[in-house]
Amino acid sequence: SWLMYDPRLKLEENTPTSHLEDGGGLIQSLTGGESRCVNAPRTFLNENECTLSFSSTACGSSGTPDVEIELSADNIALLHTITGQYVYGVLGLPVVDHENTSLESPCTVGLRSRWEIKDAGECTHSTLGVETNATLVDLLSKSSDTNRYVRDIIFPTRGYSCTVDDTLALDDVE
Repeated sequence: SWLMYDPRLKLEENTPTSHLEDGGGLIQSLTGGESRCVNAPRTFLNENECTLSFSSTACGSSGTPDVEIELSADNIALLHTITGQYVYGVLGLPVVDHENTSLESPCTVGLRSRWEIKDAGECTHSTLGVETNATLVDLLSKSSDTNRYVRDIIFPTRGYSCTVDDTLALDDVE
């Protein structure tokens, strides 16, 4: 005769007053997804016991629904009413749409352009001309904008120029 250990079921206490700190995330990871997260959605029944986990193994959200909401004044007010949070709409930010509609070149005199600040290792090689690259680098490095995430520059009326061939190519710069 012989005996074989088979650990198929390990019960964990997970009640409103004594819940798993990571929602079962570590166990899910260790079992390769064979077990599932045990997080329950917040409801009126458990809202007083729900806590935010800061555990590195915490289960994530079930995802964000694929919904588009027009940020009109009425919808912004409605979002505030529903969530109790302030929601702000910002007008006039340059964006590239999903159809690649051309934007004005950042070399357009008087145009404000916004640039995301990244570590050098995250940047792709630029195909811009030497003159354009030097101009944009100089304007970005001399900008008085102190935002840690984005930098705005306004192309001056004189003293700077861009390579003519780059004016159209700048539409593709991300």
